[in-house]
Amino acid sequence: MTIKAEQVGRRLVLTVTDENGAAVFEPYVVEPVAMKAGRQLTADYLAVASQAGTVSVERQAGMFREALNEHNAARAEEEVSQVEGDELCVKALMWQTVIGMDGIRAFDAAGGGVAGVVKALRLLTAMSAALPSPTSPNTALENLTRPAGTPDTSTPLGGVKAADRLPPERRSIRQGKPRSAA
Repeated sequence: MTIKAEQVGRRLVLTVTDENGAAVFEPYVVEPVAMKAGRQLTADYLAVASQAGTVSVERQAGMFREALNEHNAARAEEEVSQVEGDELCVKALMWQTVIGMDGIRAFDAAGGGVAGVVKALRLLTAMSAALPSPTSPNTALENLTRPAGTPDTSTPLGGVKAADRLPPERRSIRQGKPRSAA
């Protein structure tokens, strides 16, 4: 069986099909989550993928249920196999993130499974790195997108900022210390 995904208006329609392309069950219709929830799903998924350990096991399971929605998740538990259910969840999650249908296409192009998740995750990290962050920098995301061998520049060498190394009379007003009138 395969799972066909298509966007119809604002909804994602996931259809489990047999080898002839005929629908096996009624399609799973997924409504979009609100922007704030979509950002949280993206951040949580990236944290899980980067093995940051900041997302609980309960939240990991919950984010797939949230992406697919409770009704569809309950249906999937009764209708499809574990592999098919996982694919439904991954496709719904990718669609709910910033990469949308591009994530699903990347997943399918790689043949699904682990290879598909890896390809979609690469697309998601690249897209997330290109977008301005609404909050502080995400270290997990930075670690995923930093090319191998590139040093972490989030903390200066020795843990001291350049402004802190200057004597107080040389610091600008923006650094909290007025310049001396020399």
